[in-house]
Amino acid sequence: MIYLVACALLVLPVVIAPISPRAFVYFALCTGIVPIGIDEALPTPIGALHVDAIKLFGVLIGCGVCCLRAPQESFAAFGRFKIHLAFLYFCALSILWAPDFAFALRMLAKLTGPFLFLVVVAFAIRSEKHLEQVLKLVILMGLLTLGFAGAWEAMGYNERGSLTVPDSSPSVFSAHLLPAFAACCAMFSVRRKPLYLFFAALLALGVLGGFTRITIAAMFASGSIIFFLSARGVFRIALPAGLIVAFFALFLFVDEFRERMFLASADSVTLGSTIGDPMSTIDKIPGSGRFAAWELVLEKFFEPNPLVGSGIGATQHFFYGGSSTQLGVIHSEVIRLLAEVGIIGLLLFAFLAAGYAVRLLVSYSRALETEPRVYALAALGSLVAYVIYMLTDNAFDYVNPFAIYVFALVGVAERSRVLWPQMARTRTRQPEIPRIDRRTAQS
Repeated sequence: MIYLVACALLVLPVVIAPISPRAFVYFALCTGIVPIGIDEALPTPIGALHVDAIKLFGVLIGCGVCCLRAPQESFAAFGRFKIHLAFLYFCALSILWAPDFAFALRMLAKLTGPFLFLVVVAFAIRSEKHLEQVLKLVILMGLLTLGFAGAWEAMGYNERGSLTVPDSSPSVFSAHLLPAFAACCAMFSVRRKPLYLFFAALLALGVLGGFTRITIAAMFASGSIIFFLSARGVFRIALPAGLIVAFFALFLFVDEFRERMFLASADSVTLGSTIGDPMSTIDKIPGSGRFAAWELVLEKFFEPNPLVGSGIGATQHFFYGGSSTQLGVIHSEVIRLLAEVGIIGLLLFAFLAAGYAVRLLVSYSRALETEPRVYALAALGSLVAYVIYMLTDNAFDYVNPFAIYVFALVGVAERSRVLWPQMARTRTRQPEIPRIDRRTAQS
């Protein structure tokens, strides 16, 4: 059965892509969190891969087929994201000094997948209606996943202690909700529809139920930037400030979250101690083995080659090879970039993230109509959440349940930036149909 699921998730995207790139985009978004309940590795020519990783190669091949189907449009889309291409080129080049080709190839697939999906969205979505469909599909998948997790919890099958779906970690589950949360906040902020505020509140409860510190921080950061840009007057400061205060209050005054944040040191953390000595409070945040692993990885892979690192896939090869650390993965994409592609690779990634943020800010500030503003805000909020999340978790690993949703929203915002002026010109060029007087027509 597992082999059938893996084959279906590998083959179906490749079959759908040549028929309709837009249908391929919808299929990938509808199955982003799939497979649920399957956490088994299968043997492949490049090592044992989980079903979700096999599915990633299906999405990659599907993206390639879509690009070959429309070479001129895809080439034009590639040209708009040169910094991202430069980052990927450098990562591919680092295979030359990587310790293992199979792990290098796997890591390159994780980095390439979101970019190719962005490119496909940027040329496959061709109308105002399709832009809206992608945005609402991101929201719908977040709500459906949340509903499934709630049902799983209500039936008493969840034994993790945090809200999630079967055989998926709370971190992955809550990360999957972040783009939907950002999209709902953008819809409410620009269109002023209370229903989307209700959806955003539900998704926020889902993220809190996941009980993962960095995901909660990413959600608050995403909401803060969206409300700061969209609110007016005193609310422009009050709403983001309220979210920031709520974030700190959550981990200072709610016992469950304070214990989750500080573990054994929770009883010694109070508002007074935090205000009097904030650095001492920060020092009490445990890393759950992360800090020791980061120090080891930097010493082993970064310090020998600080400019270019030790090659893409080096850290995963180290952890999967039976390292002595408590963790099975690096749990920080910043540390991973430093270790694998060095200072040059990290700077290239920082430039590409900043480049996307600037493009989205410009799109939002220059948009004269409601819809492009919604898309730019949703994409920017998702991007902020993605960057925050990658500080202490594995954003690169979660391509299907997380990254493709973030970059789908970026692609929608980019497409609206091109599409909306064209539609505006079309509207202005349409000749006015003269009104006919019925009495004159009858005579």
